[in-house]
Amino acid sequence: MKNKQNQQNFSSRTLFQSIFLTSDLFVDNSLLQSASSCAFGFLFSLLPVILLILIVLTRVLHTNQDILAEFYPYLQGFLSKEQYETITDSVLEIKKIGIFEIITVFAIFWISRRFFVTVMQVFHKIFKNQTSRKNLFFTLGGFIGEVIIIFSLSAITALFVTIAPFFRSNYLFRVFPDLETNLIQFLVKVGPHILLFLATFFTYRFAPGTKPSIKLCLSTAFCSSGIYFVIQKFLKLFLNMSRYNLVYGVLSNLIVLLLEVFIFFQIFLFFAQFIYVSQFFETLLLGELYLLPKRESQSFFARIKRFLFIKPSKLVNRKGNVIHIEKGQQIYEAGSQGSDVFYIVSGFAEIVKNNHVEYANPGSFLGEVSAFLDIPRETTVIAKTDLQLVKIKEEDFQTLLQTNPKVTQRLLENVAKVKLN
Repeated sequence: MKNKQNQQNFSSRTLFQSIFLTSDLFVDNSLLQSASSCAFGFLFSLLPVILLILIVLTRVLHTNQDILAEFYPYLQGFLSKEQYETITDSVLEIKKIGIFEIITVFAIFWISRRFFVTVMQVFHKIFKNQTSRKNLFFTLGGFIGEVIIIFSLSAITALFVTIAPFFRSNYLFRVFPDLETNLIQFLVKVGPHILLFLATFFTYRFAPGTKPSIKLCLSTAFCSSGIYFVIQKFLKLFLNMSRYNLVYGVLSNLIVLLLEVFIFFQIFLFFAQFIYVSQFFETLLLGELYLLPKRESQSFFARIKRFLFIKPSKLVNRKGNVIHIEKGQQIYEAGSQGSDVFYIVSGFAEIVKNNHVEYANPGSFLGEVSAFLDIPRETTVIAKTDLQLVKIKEEDFQTLLQTNPKVTQRLLENVAKVKLN
């Protein structure tokens, strides 16, 4: 029963630490502005794709002219025969691909690729130097895949943006009663969310370049899509556009679309940042431990941060990480060799150097200066009470210094203090 309770505390504390780190990095990386850039790029790429869909539909109607004749019985209550024939003749006059179609296809690729590049730049900002470099073969392969992804996602998105509202309206089912089936209605309601989930999952899986686990990508994609779905439904409860006339209705729906896309990319990038935190949690946690506010700090934020991070549950629960030292025992003595660093989870230690005595409490690091300078220990450390220590290997501490400039700066300050003493 006790082990189960410890495991539950470990999971909840680690979750709160992960959320805090994600939120902190979200702000530090200016991902709110990045979400605006992604939202603008996405919306800007929709217009040429919608034009391409209209071009494709025109080609289909031109090839199968009988379809045009079948539409008239449904539309004769809205269009006269002369008006319908004028529209039909205009469609049939387009017989070959012209400069307009070529420009549209080029615009789709160029604008959509700029959107793709923007998203990749944001992911590079999130995952920093953790993303591995690719050789020319993978770059070319990625470029080809990029073209396929850009066109497919843009076309599917534009198709749903342009067609889904018609399926949601009662007018379309009155004109085409055969379309009013449970399957069609289900696909219209659920289809966009399924596609959004799949697009999010594949982006989380392949865009970072750090090979996050499939389980992590599935869970974050589900949370991202699910939260966006709930917010979207919440907005629709308060924003009913059906009461506005045509002009104001179109403008209002456009504004809501802008808002929804912006909200989606905020959620999307937040969970992308969460994937980074989950993958490199231990290194990030060590950084927070080393930068932990002092015990005597009076700041409310500092107190909250110290309370949240002072017990690194994930490190403590890892087998072989924790060392127990009884009262009066030495952890190490001056002149001894050692490259490991220690973190005090509980208890107090006495640090002796040249008859000068200091005390270390929970939240303190031991031995990091000698490990950084690769020199023998300069102090003797004795347990004043029973101690619980987390042992940090040299390679893990070096990784922390390479990835966290703030930790390096704090360590250099500590090195200067040690040399002055």
